[in-house]
Amino acid sequence: MNKGFRYIIYSLFAITMVACSGTKYVPEGAFLLDKVAVQADNNDTKSTDLSTYIRQKPNNRWFSVIKTQLYIYNLSGRDSTKWYNRMLRRIGDAPVVYSEYDTQRSQEELKKAVQNMGYMGAEVYTDKKIKKKKIEVTYRVASGKPYIVRSVKLDVKDKKIAEYLQNDSANSLLRPGMLLNVNKLDNERQRITSFLQQNGYYRFNKDFISYSADTVRSTYLVDLTLHLLQFKAYTDNEPSDHKQYKIGKVSFITDYDVLQSSALSSIEINDSIHYKNYPIYYKDNLYLRPKVLVDNLQIVRVSFIMKEMYSVHIITSDDFLH
Repeated sequence: MNKGFRYIIYSLFAITMVACSGTKYVPEGAFLLDKVAVQADNNDTKSTDLSTYIRQKPNNRWFSVIKTQLYIYNLSGRDSTKWYNRMLRRIGDAPVVYSEYDTQRSQEELKKAVQNMGYMGAEVYTDKKIKKKKIEVTYRVASGKPYIVRSVKLDVKDKKIAEYLQNDSANSLLRPGMLLNVNKLDNERQRITSFLQQNGYYRFNKDFISYSADTVRSTYLVDLTLHLLQFKAYTDNEPSDHKQYKIGKVSFITDYDVLQSSALSSIEINDSIHYKNYPIYYKDNLYLRPKVLVDNLQIVRVSFIMKEMYSVHIITSDDFLH
């Protein structure tokens, strides 16, 4: 048997022995977190989606079989002054030592996540299996019955916004028959906020939107109401309709520096011209044809100011003034 082959055999044997004792660096009285699983009792609460709420996960396995990184770490000796020990620890993974605190937090977060999906009575239980210095943890999700939205109503005092929402109702995420999913309710708040901002309600935010849910007695049906509050500058002010902003004067500043203040008074301007009633300000020389600037202006095609307004256009050499 040649030396190279013997070396491979010895190396495999050493790794195997270490693999069999993966708890080498697990403190006395503690456990190596060997496996974690989530078992859900229905298709709406898939265990693959819920695994993101697990705070503590075991060492990674290569090809779902071997904890190679842990075994490399365990090959190191306890003498940290030796370079090869430090190298093995650096390229390997330290053992994940089981934490009861993290398990309880994971259980709580799993329960909250499932309840937010519409299963308000959900419970999560943990099963623990200990073998020597290793522990396996299984989270069992008992969803219970889901709460179903029976009806959806809008409570909007601002008549103009109410009309906007009515015309946009086909895009609403809320529908009778849906689960009372908290995440979807919040997504609808964000969708309405973006929609109104794109229609001139520049200062509107989702904090103006809230919900109330009335359960039908002795059932799992819910009558859902979306409330859109009127604007109040201060808590003791009278509520008023939200302001819709319109585009006023449009000007061009060709030498604008993004690092400068946006105030026109702080920008060095030596000259200006007007083209089709648009003022164009510049410092020394106007290097773009006024027609190019005006023809590429898109925001005048809309009536109301939008939350984000920008456009990028390709400018050719013919567009420059020579």
